[in-house]
Amino acid sequence: MADTSNTFASPPGAGPDFSADEAQKSPATLIKALGIGLAVAFILSWVYGPLDFHSPLIFLNLALVYFLGLLLGRIGEALLKILRLAGTAAAVSLGVAMGLAAAWFSWASYLFTITDYNFEVYFSVVLDPGELYSWIYYLAENPIWAPSGRGGKASSFPPLFYYAVWAGELLTLTVVPVKKCRQFIANHRLCDSCGHWLADNGKPAVRRTPPDLPAIVASLKAGDASVLRGLEPLSPEGSGGWLTIKGYACPRCPEKPGFVRVFRNELVMDKKSKEPREIENPLGGFVEIPVDLEGEIFAEPEPAGQPPEAPGTPADPEETA
Repeated sequence: MADTSNTFASPPGAGPDFSADEAQKSPATLIKALGIGLAVAFILSWVYGPLDFHSPLIFLNLALVYFLGLLLGRIGEALLKILRLAGTAAAVSLGVAMGLAAAWFSWASYLFTITDYNFEVYFSVVLDPGELYSWIYYLAENPIWAPSGRGGKASSFPPLFYYAVWAGELLTLTVVPVKKCRQFIANHRLCDSCGHWLADNGKPAVRRTPPDLPAIVASLKAGDASVLRGLEPLSPEGSGGWLTIKGYACPRCPEKPGFVRVFRNELVMDKKSKEPREIENPLGGFVEIPVDLEGEIFAEPEPAGQPPEAPGTPADPEETA
């Protein structure tokens, strides 16, 4: 079966003949996503720019920009899901474009505010990178914290401090959306037949961590799910480590083989709460699984360590005394 982990998009109306090659030849959906992402960044910049300016503490600005980065990442995830975009290249392109656009437009709206709402300054910064650079240099050397006609005053921080803060803001606005979009792609897969997202079957299987785990991980990365056959069931309670196997299938193509992802779970002590906390790490990506093995793995296991009940009613202890 073709690997869709590196495709760009599933064309609208993709049918049984859909393939990864067709998706890679259809960049229109990616362009559409970029256009919507840039429009969203433009709108949000009119909120963040003035908030950044009126923030009483420059360190609060870093919290605001991180929240903006998270919001852009969530919107990027929604665009990937709705438009059925897949692949690391699409995720990175969308995240970087939204982050850079948000930073650029936010600078323009910020300068629009400190220049007493001068649209000429706004459009010059949006259309000319050199103009933006000139303003950044000027504000680093002559920082002001209120509109020039309203009692603006300079700050005492050295220019290098501002360059570092602005570089951190730019890095946050690009890295956070990219990370969120890449996480979405890593945790979702398109159906090779119809181009729709696979759905979780909602009944994960728990297994004991085998001693030959590195060999099993290598086999899974090679696309061999048969190594999961015969793993011992285990309930996570009271265990310091176990495997969780999650099943996925296309709701529109029930006749197609399903996929699994395997995760390693561990209990670690949280340094702040001093309470045990469960962490889950994926051991590779999606692996196609044969139908017979799928039934074996996700069948309801019988409780381990419980002897079968003897037929009849237990005797009364007083009667046997």
